[in-house]
Amino acid sequence: MNEKSKQAKYLSHFSIEQQFFASGNLENDASALLFKGNKQFENQMADASGSGLFSMQFHSAKVGFSKQKENYTYGFNIGLAAGRSFNKAEISKFQLFTAPFGEYLDADLQYTIQSNTRPLYYNGMGALMDFTYQRKLNEQSTIHFQLNNFGLMRWSNQSLKQTADTSFRFQGIVINDLFNFDGANIQLGDTLNRLLGTSDEQQSAIHLLPFHLALQYDRNLNDRLLLRGAITYFHHLHILPWLRLGTMYQLNQQFALQAGLQYGGAGNFNSDFGVRYSSGKVQLSLHSLINEAWLNPQKAAGSGLMFKFIIFTGQ
Repeated sequence: MNEKSKQAKYLSHFSIEQQFFASGNLENDASALLFKGNKQFENQMADASGSGLFSMQFHSAKVGFSKQKENYTYGFNIGLAAGRSFNKAEISKFQLFTAPFGEYLDADLQYTIQSNTRPLYYNGMGALMDFTYQRKLNEQSTIHFQLNNFGLMRWSNQSLKQTADTSFRFQGIVINDLFNFDGANIQLGDTLNRLLGTSDEQQSAIHLLPFHLALQYDRNLNDRLLLRGAITYFHHLHILPWLRLGTMYQLNQQFALQAGLQYGGAGNFNSDFGVRYSSGKVQLSLHSLINEAWLNPQKAAGSGLMFKFIIFTGQ
């Protein structure tokens, strides 16, 4: 090994990323109520307590550097994030009793809903950082530690927070004239708010971004094929770490394909896949996150999509 090969190599990089994350957990009877209604629970108590939903979409621009030496590489990025949409629902308690023949409904509710969704606007601004460390164990094996998108987003004062903690009995709405709702003097929105006992606030809000933490081991089988084992964690609502077994195949000098099978999240198997293009100092990648919702909408643990455009400069 000559002295030049032992010298450190420094790279700077700039990236633009588009990211969308969504997760949810429909506990107990929640999925049956959502997709089939409450008729099946006639004269029974349906319980959807502990359910939750989360989604966030944002763009980010990052700058950073990496240092490469003979046996290790580390890198650091910092950047700004612009939020497009944010939704979060936490249902602490949801119990619904349907009387015989639907004569009345008894409900016991406790939930918090936060949202900021205006499709044509950026609704939040924030800052974030990445850190990566890679250690070469031998000629075929490396171990990686990654922390991505660790930061905060401040959402605008258009953010809506709605809370409820109530019990009520609903016996229907009396309509004297089916074709004259004005004459019936019905304000459905106000009626529902009174029943649910909701409290609405419109104010700015600060939330942690859905960061990604991973510890992975790579094994090169040949010049084209790599096997990968990892423990990964996405900071989402109701999500546990995943155990992941994946592979990456280098089609040619520019294109690489990757795919993986994972277990965890909300306690299910799921998959992910991606494609990467590299040419000179430019890299493009499109990668799906967890696709569990395609097979099991009851536990949609982290579906999403990530697009990256990276430019490298330096030695």
